[in-house]
Amino acid sequence: MLKKAGCFIVVFTVVVLSFHGCFALNMLLKAPPEKEQEYLNIDIETLDNSESCKKIGLQLLDAGHFFKAIKVFHKALSYDPNDAEAYNYLGRAYYLTSDNEKAKMFLEIAISIKSDYADAYYNLGDVYLREGSVNMAMQQYKTAIDINDAYRERKRNFFGEDFIPLE
Repeated sequence: MLKKAGCFIVVFTVVVLSFHGCFALNMLLKAPPEKEQEYLNIDIETLDNSESCKKIGLQLLDAGHFFKAIKVFHKALSYDPNDAEAYNYLGRAYYLTSDNEKAKMFLEIAISIKSDYADAYYNLGDVYLREGSVNMAMQQYKTAIDINDAYRERKRNFFGEDFIPLE
């Protein structure tokens, strides 16, 4: 049984990492160059509020410019240090750069600010899954689903079958 579980975890992890790699590649290819230039050339210093920082940061994330997005999300937090959404985006950006420790740290801060933040729990589940901590990942996914059942569908679509987290 342990051997089967180990095989499952390895195959599952490879599938997840492949999925996220394809996702990042797709994000790089989807933005037309002229539109991409609008936010790539923005001087971060000119962003004057948290909301504009988050908007630009998300565009950068979608285009695959993770490190610049990280700078912009940090700038958002300079305007509002209690912005759970900015911490969540920052955690996601660090996850996409494979910095799991910083990703966990910022996602946990987001959750500490807003305990019913399903997206932060979901993103934290992704971090734990990448690290091979399947039980911890399942707990985070279950919490996200308990808060917002739409996350069940996200996992169902990803796994190709119904997703039933640990009870």
